[in-house]
Amino acid sequence: RKEPVVMVTRSQPSTAAVRRRLAPLVDAAAATPDADRYRKHFGAVAHLWILLLHTLWASPSLRRTHARLGASPHWWPRWRMAGPISFSQLARSSTSRPSDCLEALFAAVLAATRRQLQHDAETHLVQRVAALDSTFVRLSAKLCPWRMHGRFAAGIRLQSLLELGAEIPERMRLSGAELNDRRALAERDLTAWQGWTLLLDLGYYAHRQLARLRAAEVDFITRLHPQAAY
Repeated sequence: RKEPVVMVTRSQPSTAAVRRRLAPLVDAAAATPDADRYRKHFGAVAHLWILLLHTLWASPSLRRTHARLGASPHWWPRWRMAGPISFSQLARSSTSRPSDCLEALFAAVLAATRRQLQHDAETHLVQRVAALDSTFVRLSAKLCPWRMHGRFAAGIRLQSLLELGAEIPERMRLSGAELNDRRALAERDLTAWQGWTLLLDLGYYAHRQLARLRAAEVDFITRLHPQAAY
């Protein structure tokens, strides 16, 4: 994107404070039934911490996260492990370990985040403001022929609404590439957005759609189309 992006960054708590806050959530999720099935030497506690750190660090790849952990040996004793595991073992565990424990962890983390944000001044400043956007995820045409559609590349489109106050994606929707942004907005129920302000890019721009937002009492901010008259 050519347009500059301005982000508001909160002061980050210390690593020790984050670890103390998250440790009970990780332990509770690791106690999910069958969380350690097939992986007795690499427990769910360590696995959940790795995936959680991968998310918190906004790491570009799991391999990069594994390398960073390898350079920081102090993590492994905290997880009651003698030493690091190989990346192949981490990858195998990520495909074979039941996902229930991970889902439980992220549900607990999101709930804790929402409780904390209720007392955050910046959250209240931009409450009821959300950004609507989509991301195209390309897939292999050979492995996923069911995702081919006309002239479109094989892949799926993810529509998501990001609440700026909570900084948490909401109301995600997966679809094929054939569902463009304007149609996706046209098919959404606007009732829950009454009184909100939506940030939209030109992919959602259509005068009929903007009129529909106004009729539903939804404010919006978008770039003006070059051909628009006002």
